[in-house]
Amino acid sequence: MYRRKIIQGKSPGQPDRMHMHQVIYMRLRRAQANASDPASLTRFNSRVAPFGWLITFVCALPAVVFWRESRWLVTTSLIFCVAYSLLYRQMLKPSPV
Repeated sequence: MYRRKIIQGKSPGQPDRMHMHQVIYMRLRRAQANASDPASLTRFNSRVAPFGWLITFVCALPAVVFWRESRWLVTTSLIFCVAYSLLYRQMLKPSPV
């Protein structure tokens, strides 16, 4: 949302190819450059889901554990935002292949 609204000045609700799941998909495809048939593309798309699940789990776990502790919820939310941003930036760097 920050990238779309603040940096690019566009609506965060509009689709683009820079969402985390798209970046993960592109990295997986680059790792297997010779796979371009429809079955391979479907497999790459399916392989992105576990990454999304893991990110969601990491975000939701503190909410379950610290549900009565507002200070910890805010702290873990900020840590998650920073970690997500760092991961996103790292994913945008060219892969050393």
